[in-house]
This record gives sequence, structure tokens and C-alpha cells, in this order.
Amino acid sequence: MIYNLAQYLKTNFPSETIYVNQKHKVLTDPIIADRIVVLTDSAGGLQPKTGWARARVQVYARDVDNVVSKELITELYNAIKDSNGLTLPTVTVNSIVYPAITTGQIIADQTPAQINIDDQDRPEWVFNLTIQYTEV
Repeated sequence: MIYNLAQYLKTNFPSETIYVNQKHKVLTDPIIADRIVVLTDSAGGLQPKTGWARARVQVYARDVDNVVSKELITELYNAIKDSNGLTLPTVTVNSIVYPAITTGQIIADQTPAQINIDDQDRPEWVFNLTIQYTEV
């Protein structure tokens, strides 16, 4: 599901560099760009009574300027929060095909919040989502 979400965001934000489940690399690799978006998934799974699956995703963004960083995270937040019935596209990653999915609900667990300023003085912002989905 997280790769489908990443593909959706890449389509809607084509100039952004988006990483999936690579927050440690992004935070420690000095050659990574200043302006990035990182999607990280955590707990989730099938909800047997409903037939829907659920995932939790953290959306992380940074830039060298705090105002610009906040604008980026806010644009991402507004693009996906409360997106019920959204179709996230099929995507292939490392020869594995992830079929398209439809969201039942995308619930923003919080609004964007600044969490830190990294060791290179780049403001870091996040928000968390709970996504209910099923394959198309």
C-alpha cells in the first residue's frame, strides 16, 4: 500500500523526491537532497470483520527553510487527508507488482507538526495517517 501511495504522490507532486521506508538512510546520508519527502509505514493488517486492510503511515518532509518546509508538508496533508474512495495506482518496485487499491478512509491522526531541526539546520515536519483500503 505504501508504494501505491508514493506513486500517487509522485504523480501529484512530480518535482518532489519521495523515499519509502528509508528514513534512517535519509537522515544519515550526506548526499541526500535538502528537500525530501519520506513515507514510513508501521502497524496494519486485514480487518476480518470488514474485509478492509488498515495501515498507518507517517509522512515526513524537510527543506532548508522552515516556511517552505511547512508549506510542503501542508500541501501533502491537504492532498491526502480525508480522501475517501481514492484510487491509488498500480506500481512495480523491484519487479514486484503492487496492484491498485481503493481507500475506504484516509484519516489524518494529526495535523502537520514540526518535530525537529536536523544537524544541518533543516526543519523537519510530519503528520500521521490511518488508511483503510482494499485492492481494486
